[in-house]
Parts: sequence; structure tokens; C-alpha cells
Amino acid sequence: MGAPGRRCRTAPTDIAKWLGLCIGSMAVPLVLVVVRRVRSGHISDFDVSLRAQRKEIYLWGLALNLLTITLVYALDGPLFILAALLSGLVAGLLGILVNRYIKVSVHTGVSAMVATGLLLVSGPSAWPTLPMVGAVAWARYRVRRHTAAEIAGGLALGAVATTLTFKMVGLP
Repeated sequence: MGAPGRRCRTAPTDIAKWLGLCIGSMAVPLVLVVVRRVRSGHISDFDVSLRAQRKEIYLWGLALNLLTITLVYALDGPLFILAALLSGLVAGLLGILVNRYIKVSVHTGVSAMVATGLLLVSGPSAWPTLPMVGAVAWARYRVRRHTAAEIAGGLALGAVATTLTFKMVGLP
């Protein structure tokens, strides 16, 4: 991961390019899979509320994450983007294991991952992301998609996976 050319500071236009690649190769296809599975009746709803139905979506997410990691690495993407993607891979693998016992909130987990990654790389200037995490957690609870324990589990999973992964690849 620490190969020459993998830098932490990246121009905003480059960040937009890498985010576009990540969204196009991971997020959009995953949403399309969920839409198709809901329409075909294989998944109950777009939130994949039934814990038993989540494993398939986790596996799709992991496969798309691996594809995206491969693309970003092959195109000499920035280390912090690779670290963020690896964090998602770690969180997804842990999510599959934890999902056997509790339906952790993926929404709060992802928001915790984003905020944690930005805080680790940018320091105090990323503090404004923290209310976003709180808003996502509150929204998931308010619409009764998750219990407080499921939300806390998602927050912990996202923050821990990101912190450990960033440290593992040598980011602050």
C-alpha cells in the first residue's frame, strides 16, 4: 500500500474523480442489485430489513469493494482512498459475522467510517462531519429501522474498522 506515488494529499478535482470511480463501480451497482432483488421478491424491502436476507447483499458489497480496490490500485489511486476501501472490506467481513447475532446499521457504520477516515487524515478540520453521523444515527432510530444497540453496533464497527485499517496502512 505504501508504494511510491501513493500520496495522502490530493487535489479536490482528483478526489472528485476517485469518488466518481468508487460510486460508479461500487455504490451504483449495489443499489441496482438491491432494486432488482426487491422487485423480484427475493428481498423484502430496500432497507434489507430482514437479517437473514443481508448476507447476499454483504457478499455483493464485498465483491464490488474488491473490484473497486483493484481498479483504484491499478490506476495508482491515493493511499487514503485505498485505505477507505479497505476499511469497507474489513467492516463488511466483520458485518457478515456480526449479522448472525444482530442487524447492525450499515448506514450508521458507513457514516462513522467516513467521519473517522476524515478525522484521521484531516484532523480537527473534519469535526463538522460528526453531526452528520449523529443525524444518520438519529434518522435510523426515528424511522424505526434499528434499535439503539444496532445503531451503536454500526457506529462501533465503522469507527473501529477504519481506525485499524488506516493505522495498518500507515496513515495518521
